[in-house]
Amino acid sequence: MKLKKIFFSLLALVTVFACNQAEPVVEPVLEVGTKKMTFNSYGGERPVSITANNSWTIEDDADWISVSPNSGDASAEKQQVMVYVDENKAVNTDPRVGKITIKSDKLTHEIEVSQSAAEFVPELIVSVGELEASAGGESLTFTITSNVAWTATEDAEWITLAPTSGQASEEATTVTVTVEENGLTEERTAVITVSGEGVEEEFTLTQSAKEAELTGAGTESDPYVLSTARHMVRMRELATYGGETWFRMAKDIDMSGVTDYVPVNNVVEENATAGQTFERKIHFDGGNFTISNFTCDDTDRPYPSLFGVLYGSVKDLKVVNATITSTGQVAGILGSYVGTTDRPATVTNVDVQGTVTSSAGRSGGFAGNVVGSTFIDCNADVTVNGTQDVGGFVGKVQGESSFTRCRATVDVTATVAGNARSGGFIGWNAGTKTTITECKVLAGSKVAHTGSLASAGETSCGGFIGYGDGAAGAVLTVSGCSTDVQVTVTSMGQSNSCFIGQFGYASTVTVENSSARGKVEGEQNYHAGLIGRLRSSNVTLKGCSFSGTVKGRAGVGGLVGAVENNGVLKVSGSNVTGSVTNTQNNCGGLVGLIDTGTSLDMTSSHFDGTVSAAGYGGGIVGGAKGGCILTCTYSTGTVSSSGAYTGGLVGASMNDAVTITDCFSTAKVSAWGQQVGGLVGTTTNKLTMSNCYASGDVYSATSGGAGLVGRVAKSSIITNCIAWNKNISTSRTANNVYAPGGVLGCAQEAGTYSGCWRRYDMILVDEWISLYDQPDYVNAMPPLPSYSTATHQQAYHGKAASPGATLASVAQSLGWDSTIWNFASDGSGLGFTIKQLGDNKIEF
Repeated sequence: MKLKKIFFSLLALVTVFACNQAEPVVEPVLEVGTKKMTFNSYGGERPVSITANNSWTIEDDADWISVSPNSGDASAEKQQVMVYVDENKAVNTDPRVGKITIKSDKLTHEIEVSQSAAEFVPELIVSVGELEASAGGESLTFTITSNVAWTATEDAEWITLAPTSGQASEEATTVTVTVEENGLTEERTAVITVSGEGVEEEFTLTQSAKEAELTGAGTESDPYVLSTARHMVRMRELATYGGETWFRMAKDIDMSGVTDYVPVNNVVEENATAGQTFERKIHFDGGNFTISNFTCDDTDRPYPSLFGVLYGSVKDLKVVNATITSTGQVAGILGSYVGTTDRPATVTNVDVQGTVTSSAGRSGGFAGNVVGSTFIDCNADVTVNGTQDVGGFVGKVQGESSFTRCRATVDVTATVAGNARSGGFIGWNAGTKTTITECKVLAGSKVAHTGSLASAGETSCGGFIGYGDGAAGAVLTVSGCSTDVQVTVTSMGQSNSCFIGQFGYASTVTVENSSARGKVEGEQNYHAGLIGRLRSSNVTLKGCSFSGTVKGRAGVGGLVGAVENNGVLKVSGSNVTGSVTNTQNNCGGLVGLIDTGTSLDMTSSHFDGTVSAAGYGGGIVGGAKGGCILTCTYSTGTVSSSGAYTGGLVGASMNDAVTITDCFSTAKVSAWGQQVGGLVGTTTNKLTMSNCYASGDVYSATSGGAGLVGRVAKSSIITNCIAWNKNISTSRTANNVYAPGGVLGCAQEAGTYSGCWRRYDMILVDEWISLYDQPDYVNAMPPLPSYSTATHQQAYHGKAASPGATLASVAQSLGWDSTIWNFASDGSGLGFTIKQLGDNKIEF
C-alpha cells in the first residue's frame, strides 16, 4: 500500500509540473516478507513475498537451498517466490545455515535459512516372520537390512547360521540357516534372534517330525497303527482290495495341507462297469482320537469324504473342522456312501463337525447316501448345502438301516427349484426298513429351501425327515426322537413341517414317543408341526407332540397338514401346544384335512392353543372328508375363523364314517361365517357322537351357532352329550338362514338326538330363537318354530340341567364311564378331564 501511494504521488507531480519543472528523484523500494526461515530435517518448501519498484534478483549460498523464480520486474503488487530446502541427512549434528540474498537497485535484503539435523533411528529389517523345515533337514535363507551393526543367534544346536554378524548397510545381507535332520517323531522349534544397538527381532523355525513308522499288519489282532497325516493318505494303498483290513489311530491327526488324499473306496483305477468297486472292507478304530482340518473335493477323486464308500465299520472317532466340496458327486464327511448294495457298514460313537457343500444331489453331514447300514451313538454339528436330498445327518437312506441315539445340530439348505427333500436328520428316506431310535435334531438347528418355484409345488422340507416313501412293504419306525428347529421354505413350497415334510405312498410308518418344537411357515399348502402331507397307507402316531407355530394356506395342522391318497392315520396319546393358522380352508389344531378316501382314528389326544382359520377350522380336525374316529380327545384355547364351518373339535364333518366318543372342548369358538359349534361346525353327512361336552362360548357373525353342532344332517346320532356353554350368540339378519340352538343349531334332517342336556343358565342371543326343553328324537326331526316353515330352522336345545347341577353330575347321571372321565377334576363345575389322556413330554 505504501508503494502504491508513492507511485500515485509521483504520477501527479509529473503530470502537473512536467512542462516547467525538472523530474523528481524516486527512491528505490524493496520489501521482503521475512528475514529468517527455519526447516526441520525433512526440508520442504515455503513462500516468500517480495515488493519492489525496480527489478530484482535472488541468490543463495548453499547447494541445499533453491529459489524459484530467482528474478522479477518492478511491480506495485506483491510477488511470491518459493524457497526449497532439501532433506538434511546429517545425523545428530548442529543445524546447518544458509543465506538467501535479494537485490533491487541499490537495496539488498538477506534471509537466514537454518535446518536441523536428523535424529538417528536404528533400523533392523528381517525378511521372514517364521521358517519351516522338513524332517529330513535342509538349508533355508533369510535377509537382514540394518543401519547398525548386527548379530544373529539361535537357541538350538541342530541349526547353524552363516554369517552370524554384519555391518550397517543399505544393502540386504543373506543369512543361510542349515537345519539338521530331525530324528524325533515330534516336531521341534528353535528361536532365531537378530539384534543390533537399540533394535532386536526374533522369529521361530519349526521343523516337522520324522515320519513315524507305520506299524502293524492290518489284521484284527495286529491292525495298522495310524499316527500321522501321511499314514491316513496311505490307507487306500494299505487296504486290501477284495479283502478285509483293520486300522487303529494312535494319536490326534491334523490333516492341514494334505492335498493328495484319495478316499479308501472309490472308482479310481477300478472297473466300475464290471462291478469291481468298493471292495476294500475296512475296520477303523479311532481310539477316541480326533482327525482335524480334513479337506476333500471331487477333483480327480470321486466320492469326496474320509472313506469314499464305507464298507465295514468305524468306531470311537472325532472329525472336526472338515470341509467337503462336491460338484457332481454324493458327498458327506465320513463317507459319500456309508454302505452300498451287499456291502453294509456300522458306525459307532463317531462325531463329525464341519461343512459339506454340493452342487449335486444327496449330501449329508455324515453321509450323502446310507445303504443297509447302522449308526449308534453318533453326533453331527454341521452346515450342509446342496441341491436336493439334503440332510443334516444323511442325505438319502436306502435298504435296511438303523440309527440309535444320534444327535445333530444342523444348518441345512437345499437350493433346487423343485422337490428339495431336505431334513434336519434325513433328507430322503427311501429305505425298505428304516429304524430310528432316540435321535435328536437339537435346538438352534435350521432347515431351509431357497430354490425358486414358478408355481406352487412340493418342497418336502422337514425338521427331522424331508421326504419318505418306499415300495410296497417298506417300513419306517421312529421312536423317542425329537427336533427343535426352524423350517423356512420358498414362497411356493408345499408339504413342510418341523418333523417330517411328506410321506409317500405304500410305506408303513410308525412314529412314537417323539416330539417336535419350532416354527414352520409358508404361503402354500400342507404345513404342519409333525407331518406336512401324509399319503402312506398305514401311519401310526403314538405319544407324539408338537409345540410351536404353524402357518400355511390350506391343509394346515398342528400334527398333520393333510391325509390324502387313501392314507390311513392312527393317532394316540398325542398333543399340540401353540398356534395353527391358515389363509384358505382346512385348518386343524391336530389335523388340517382328512381327504376323501382316507381315514383317521384318533384317541387320547388334545390341542391347547389357538387355531385361526379362513374356513373349515377345528380344534382337532379342520375338514373331515374321509372317515374320522375321535375318542377321548379334547381341545382347549380358542378356535376362530374368518369364514364358515368352525368347531371346537371338527370344523366340517363330510363323511358318514365320522364318530366322536368321550371327547370334549373348552375352547372359545367364533367365526365370521355360518355353522359354528362348540364341538362341530357343520355336517354334510351322518355324524355319530356320544358322551361328549363343550363348555366354551360360541359366536357366529351370521348364523347356525350351537353349543355342540352348528348344523346336523343325514340321519346323525347325537346321544348323551352336554352343551355346558355359557353364551351362544349369532347375528342373523333374517329368520330364514340357519338357526342357532342350545345343543344343535340346524337339525334339518331326521336323526336321533337323545339324552342331551344344556347348561341351566345358558344365554342364547338371537332375534327369533329362544331356549326351551325338548324331548328326545329318534329318527325324527325337532319341530318347526312358529315363525318359520323352513327346515333349517329346526334347532335342538335338549333339556336344561337343574340350577344346582354341575357338569360332572350331569355326566354321571348319563352313565359316563368313570374309568375314562376324571369327574373329581370338575372343581369349578365348568369342566373335567379324561383320565386316559397322557401328555408326551420328550426332553429336547
